[in-house]
Amino acid sequence: PNPIKDEKNESLPEKMEAIGRVVNDPRIRTLIGRERQITTQENVYGKIVDREYYDQILEQAIQEEYVCQRMLVSMETGPKSVKNLAKELEISPKIILRYVTKLRGNGLIDLHGIDNVTPSYKLIKV
Repeated sequence: PNPIKDEKNESLPEKMEAIGRVVNDPRIRTLIGRERQITTQENVYGKIVDREYYDQILEQAIQEEYVCQRMLVSMETGPKSVKNLAKELEISPKIILRYVTKLRGNGLIDLHGIDNVTPSYKLIKV
């Protein structure tokens, strides 16, 4: 059986789409492509980046980009509030709000409207 069509894995196609986008992100590709250079050669300050520190930076960058891409994939179906995104993605609303701010700053999403006191956000079509 196809695990993507399994009812228990309803969000799997969206997760796979987000992962594909993360892999193609220029920032992630640059970090991975320069791994050896970053961890074995001196930087402009004459220091070599510790392998563990590099791994932490890479892991954090991948995690951040993954959450952002999951949010963007989710908003392709229509505007969403922070509360709705948090529930759908099973991520803390506090974290979602931080990435909403980041995505708005990058010009990828914008305010769609306010229902009572809850703002919703939409993708910006480029």
